[in-house]
Amino acid sequence: MTQQIKQERLKEQRKKYRENNKTKLNEQRKEWDKAYKEKNKEKIKEQRKEWNKKYREKQKNLKKIKIKDTKL
Repeated sequence: MTQQIKQERLKEQRKKYRENNKTKLNEQRKEWDKAYKEKNKEKIKEQRKEWNKKYREKQKNLKKIKIKDTKL
């Protein structure tokens, strides 16, 4: 009986610890994300431009392929 009670208490303590840790970690990650974004604004903008260009090129190529298929 005493072992079961101890195990239950341990489980409850672990749950509380995990919940507290999750909130702390989430807050910390948010802070880190903000700091990273502030520090690397220009890099992020350039990266997005490059991704957008690549995406547009892929879309153009897909349209060309579709047009060729319909002509055949």
